[in-house]
Amino acid sequence: MRADDDVHNEPNGLLAALVTASVLAQPEVALTRGIAWVLGLEGASGALDQLVRGAGLEPSHGTRWFTEVAGADGGRTDLECHWGTPSRAHVVVEAKLGDALTYAQFGGYRSRLPADGGLLVALLPQARRAHGDRVVAEYRHVHCDDPVRLAVWTYDDVLGALEAQLPDSGDLAQLRSLLEAHEALDVPPLTEDDLWDDGRIRDLRTDPVWRVLDAASSGIFGHRLPAGRAPGMQMRRYVAVTPDGGVFAVGVGLTEKDSTAPRPWPWLVVPHDTPYGRVMAQAVAAMSAGRAEERHDATLVPLEMPLGVPGAVMVPEVRARIEGYAEAARDAVVRAQQAWSEDAPDRLLQYLPAVAGIAPIAPADMVDSSDRRLADIEHLVDQLGRSATAGRVSQRISNDPDYRVVRYMGVPPLATYVSTAIGARTSDDEPLPWAWLRVPRGARTWRWLGRCSSRWRPAGYVRTRTDARSRSTGLLAQKVRTYCVPLLPSCRTCGTGSGLPSSRPSGDAAPPAWRNRPLSDPR
Repeated sequence: MRADDDVHNEPNGLLAALVTASVLAQPEVALTRGIAWVLGLEGASGALDQLVRGAGLEPSHGTRWFTEVAGADGGRTDLECHWGTPSRAHVVVEAKLGDALTYAQFGGYRSRLPADGGLLVALLPQARRAHGDRVVAEYRHVHCDDPVRLAVWTYDDVLGALEAQLPDSGDLAQLRSLLEAHEALDVPPLTEDDLWDDGRIRDLRTDPVWRVLDAASSGIFGHRLPAGRAPGMQMRRYVAVTPDGGVFAVGVGLTEKDSTAPRPWPWLVVPHDTPYGRVMAQAVAAMSAGRAEERHDATLVPLEMPLGVPGAVMVPEVRARIEGYAEAARDAVVRAQQAWSEDAPDRLLQYLPAVAGIAPIAPADMVDSSDRRLADIEHLVDQLGRSATAGRVSQRISNDPDYRVVRYMGVPPLATYVSTAIGARTSDDEPLPWAWLRVPRGARTWRWLGRCSSRWRPAGYVRTRTDARSRSTGLLAQKVRTYCVPLLPSCRTCGTGSGLPSSRPSGDAAPPAWRNRPLSDPR
């Protein structure tokens, strides 16, 4: 489309022309169309000649500017300047406002220019000029013998040249206001101080680091999970890593700090209590070059962010980093699934992701003289309860007089209930197992548990204790050694079937179907 093909020779008609074209919602298109529209006003066609000369190309008389010119490949240029007989393009402008300029995009328009020269221009906001210089330098390095001239113009350069040609133009005032409105929405370049949490209060609505993370994490892999405040972080967004519930979070501002020393502000956090949480945490930590921090409930990695570049450049770079962590986590999940036993009962498969990746527990850590693996033991016992009762478990009780933590579970076929318990409250000096299965005294299962417990002892369940209100049998004892899924071995006398599967590798197990889909496939 040629700049003066539209009827716009009446001054102060720019805004009406853009509204009619329905492009105000696309700032980049609106600006390039606006520039072309102004260049079509009487006496303005040569306004950019000085910029062209500054790049080493002499324009001839009668230059004409075009916008959105379609090529043979279907692509459209942002701006072109034609002259000569026959008239052809001698200047091609690739404009960027919100998106990052790439080498491929910039060099892709070289074919529009004469083989023996021409001018290829990158048009960018002032804050992104340095990025444009790097792209131009990369093109020149790769194509050192190409006679084409290269230049980086800013929107301020172009509007300044137009204002010199058309002083006091109301159309140019509208065009500059449009540019300023968009630049106000862009994220300014970050400094080193922005990436550190030194205790100062930040407004998260305008915090540049969170604005970049919010944009970079939204819609990854086709899933747009909500962002918001959460325990442990001032603001975060979850990223769906696997279709069956594997997630991690990216956000800013840890609320639980070990000291008053400055800490990184942006983080990637893998909660351990989500499906495949520990598997993904191990993969993320391996990528972090020793910067990961381990907590009892999560693995945290400081997120690196580029400095000195505007938000439009930062967002795709940060997004690529997040996707890299997600890809590593996905690969780790696939390997964990392939290690599951082929004879795993279908009814238990839904509980395996929650415990996958838990490391072997040493015998000394299974008794209450060591709390090093207590968090893992509590998590395993919770999942045991869920698997035995199809997920029907009650809330945790921490004020029981006999145990530190108790969770009750109904047993509908027997019209009774049992509970799992952690940490017997006792004055005995002898170490006791951390985890217990507890049956209330007088319940219909009281004598049943006594008979079962005598059968369990040879398999490693070494202790039964009786108090005033209940009988309890140790769940995890010193002889239990497992990997990846360290749960109960078979106990057919309990009516629980063959137990949860072991970690014996299945050899030729196929990866899940979702793993063969592209990352952009949201299924």
